[in-house]
Amino acid sequence: MSDVRERIELLLRSGLDDDALAHEMEPLAKNDDFSEAADLWAPALYDRDPRYFAPFLARHLSSSEGPVIHALLPRIEAAGQSDLFIALYRNAIDEAGWNSDLRALVDAPQDAAPFARAIHLRSTVPSSYTLAEDLAAALYRRAPSAFAAELLPHVLPGYDWAAGRNRTYQELRANARAAQDDAVTWSLFRTFADTQEWTIEMTRLAAQNVPASAIVAELEKRRLDQPNTMDPALLVSFLDRYGTTLTPFVNANLKWFGRLQTDLLLEAIRRMGDLGLFRRVFFRFADNSAWNDAIAQALRTQADDAALAQTLREWAPPIQQLAPRDWWLDAGSASTLYTRNPTHFRDFILLTLHNPEPALFDAAAAQGDEELLDAITFAVLDELATTVATTFPNQKAVQATQLKGRQRTWLDDWTPRLCDRFDRLFATSPLTYTQHATRILAHPLGTAAKLRDDTTRNPVAYLFQQHRAAWARDPRAISTLLETPDDSVQEWALTFLQQPGPDAAARVTEALPSLMALLLGDAAPSLKKMALRCLEAAATANPAYASQIAPRLEELMYYGSTHNLDERVMVSFVRARHFAQAQAVGA
Repeated sequence: MSDVRERIELLLRSGLDDDALAHEMEPLAKNDDFSEAADLWAPALYDRDPRYFAPFLARHLSSSEGPVIHALLPRIEAAGQSDLFIALYRNAIDEAGWNSDLRALVDAPQDAAPFARAIHLRSTVPSSYTLAEDLAAALYRRAPSAFAAELLPHVLPGYDWAAGRNRTYQELRANARAAQDDAVTWSLFRTFADTQEWTIEMTRLAAQNVPASAIVAELEKRRLDQPNTMDPALLVSFLDRYGTTLTPFVNANLKWFGRLQTDLLLEAIRRMGDLGLFRRVFFRFADNSAWNDAIAQALRTQADDAALAQTLREWAPPIQQLAPRDWWLDAGSASTLYTRNPTHFRDFILLTLHNPEPALFDAAAAQGDEELLDAITFAVLDELATTVATTFPNQKAVQATQLKGRQRTWLDDWTPRLCDRFDRLFATSPLTYTQHATRILAHPLGTAAKLRDDTTRNPVAYLFQQHRAAWARDPRAISTLLETPDDSVQEWALTFLQQPGPDAAARVTEALPSLMALLLGDAAPSLKKMALRCLEAAATANPAYASQIAPRLEELMYYGSTHNLDERVMVSFVRARHFAQAQAVGA
């Protein structure tokens, strides 16, 4: 420390010009002891040239040099160096000191303009700093405009530990009302009004017969920052009275409306007749139970299918909402809708299908509705994945016989339906089977894949174990499975490609882009090794394939990555090149 101080003293006495002195001081400022000597260099640099060294002072004087900063601030303020004052003041002042400083300003005789400037210089403190209640009232009386512009954001709700109560700022609010200062009055109302005060004010507003052209602005004035203190019934009366005139008000305050948590408000918005607004509010804040109740009520009350279809279109969830919040139709309602009119209601069922019941599958099978049957099959497998994940979270492989009670009964209901359908599809043609199976497996299968090696009958084991030769004959199916963002489904595709014979080798060559993407990506090493074995087998099966595969593997060796199996890729490349060269020699 003594060494740093000595070097600073030498520099300050050296007679260097400002540029040279600043150049020499910057390296010193990186020393940990430099701030400890602020009492030496900060006043000296300010005395030397306050404007030239202002940036240096702003950069290197921090909160730890509070006494040094406080000693300089009066001089900086008197010199009119606002930017430097603001930068240093924020570093040097805490909340108590800030209140004390402002209190001293109020007590000092000063003209309006200098007082306003002093307020401005002290207004850029952290947003959490809170004005004392009596001080806020005194500052407002002294300079209402400056207070509103600079200090109103620091009038904050919360608990006053010294007073032992919540802050209310009653005196400040009374001063603003007496001054007929609407901007400050309503700002404070929105922050501090309680349920009783808000109710009185809203009742008073209702009695004024405000014209429709002005009602949105009047309601905005009274929109509390904490809406849970408001009685929704009062808002409902305004929504019923003014109707769609209030659409902009609701749109602008969707978050606010959502925190009210009331069915009354939703029904009032529905009565307004603005369907788009109702959907925006409902699908943002309602839950799946309320939605299913609405669907069930429509089923009970609407006998005309066309009218019911129109109602369901109004209740159809927005597509973008399906990911963050699921809107799943009750299984019984789905079956009832489909049985009532498959043509009118199947699209709605497809959009909202989840955990269906066997009756819906049977009805779709009777109609020959293969698209819906594919969707039902995936929904069942998705539910099965949830069951496996929750019942066997740490088990790598699962047998259907391990399921007990209702879970086993549920799977026993579905297994014959799904497997018999797979048999029927294959009997139609192997391509028909793989096309439909691909649609089902194109979605993430998740932990349901743990049932793939089951020796008993279940739909997952069927898809994995049966008709493998059919998969090897369907190029589109293999490519789709490889491109599915699910490790288990990709593993299935690679398993199908490992079969001996010319069909699998041809599929490997056709799927080269997908296989290269898998090898370059962050797939598990086990999957990458399977992909390399498939490529080697295809190269071995046909030298013409080897001549296509070898260059791609050679390119792959140049991509250095922690995800790449560099040595294993090199081995596969050498083998593929060998068979490619054999073709060239034969030619």
